[in-house]
Amino acid sequence: MKNTFALIIAVFFFTLNNNIDAQWWLNGLQGEYCLDICEHNNKLYVIYTRDNTYGLFSSFAVDQYEGIWSRVPANGAEYASFEFIHSTGTSLFIGGRNGLFKSSNNGETFLRVLNAPVTSMCNSSSSLFVTGDNQGVSFSDNDGETWTQRNNGLPNLQTRGIISSNQYVFVGTTQGGLYFSENYGISWVLMNAGLPNDVPVYPLYSSVAITFVSTYEKGIFRSNNLSQPWEQVGANYGYWTKLTAAGQSLYLMGDITYKFSASPDAGNSWVLRTNGLNSSTFVNDGVAFNNFIYIVTSEGIWRALQNELVVTDINEDKTLPTKFSLEQNYPNPFNPETTISYTIAPPNLLEGEDLQHVTLKVYDALGKEVATLVNEYKQAGNYKVTFNVKTPYMASLPSGIYFYRLVTPKATITKKMVLTK
Repeated sequence: MKNTFALIIAVFFFTLNNNIDAQWWLNGLQGEYCLDICEHNNKLYVIYTRDNTYGLFSSFAVDQYEGIWSRVPANGAEYASFEFIHSTGTSLFIGGRNGLFKSSNNGETFLRVLNAPVTSMCNSSSSLFVTGDNQGVSFSDNDGETWTQRNNGLPNLQTRGIISSNQYVFVGTTQGGLYFSENYGISWVLMNAGLPNDVPVYPLYSSVAITFVSTYEKGIFRSNNLSQPWEQVGANYGYWTKLTAAGQSLYLMGDITYKFSASPDAGNSWVLRTNGLNSSTFVNDGVAFNNFIYIVTSEGIWRALQNELVVTDINEDKTLPTKFSLEQNYPNPFNPETTISYTIAPPNLLEGEDLQHVTLKVYDALGKEVATLVNEYKQAGNYKVTFNVKTPYMASLPSGIYFYRLVTPKATITKKMVLTK
């Protein structure tokens, strides 16, 4: 008898697990083999399998420590065999041995749009890409209605996943290395310098400035701005097949032994995070959602707080600010000087940010600039600067209301101060 796959949508009513020391808490579908998860229209969708049964389950009994997950009908695909689920923002896709199915009504009904086995999927702008065993890459530019193969430059059609970032698309192969395309798959170029030879390469994640791939038992490699050779960045054990990002933190999944690993600094350091998971649990995929990481496993759905997963004992700086701020000057009113304190939050390394340009200027009540206190690139941290009106250039400033404004690439904050003479 064949496996039955069901599509589940999450409605969230959560409380803490009674195992308060565990980082991971069972969240739903206990004992079910969950295959993949994605966010779609601000809800989570999961596909799971139950062996030797047919049909879909209408609901699951839950207790106060679990999430409430409700069945989605998935009419038109209820007896198919699936491996992944993917959202383009407007449509929901599920795919596997029976082809690719599309839903335009949040999973209520599905229509088969590709009648060939598919193993992974990504979208780049309005373009869709899927991979299949011995099929290479297929492309659609009309939301999956029609598909064409795009394998020019791919000598090995045994693919190992596909990801995208802007116009760049990356596909891994079983033994041929990693290939990328900058013309929506019309042609593919080998991007293998620095990667191990003759091992499967699995593309994991790509942003504007940074790309990560996994290699079989050789670890994780990173490329900045498509530079080569690739740089090995830890987790040099196991074979990781999934990666999700939140802020500048990364979360690795998929290895049968090590299960889950987290990096707080864009891959520079990694720490295993498996506390609370059973030793026999296999983690298939995960997603960041509402300050939590949700993972789908061989034993149900689990979740953990993002800020717990990325706290490490190595190079941890608990004083590092998490957001931009501009404090009220002190003293206020003032004469002849006052101190202004401000904080600069860490840059997003995954987006290629490094130092951040910061300005702090003073304006009079009419909006005329009267002083520039800061105009330079800054690292994340806490800063103070003094505004003194006894300097030759400031001595003529009259009493009154003044404004000081902090400007960074991510925030602009203005406050008022009073000069009394």
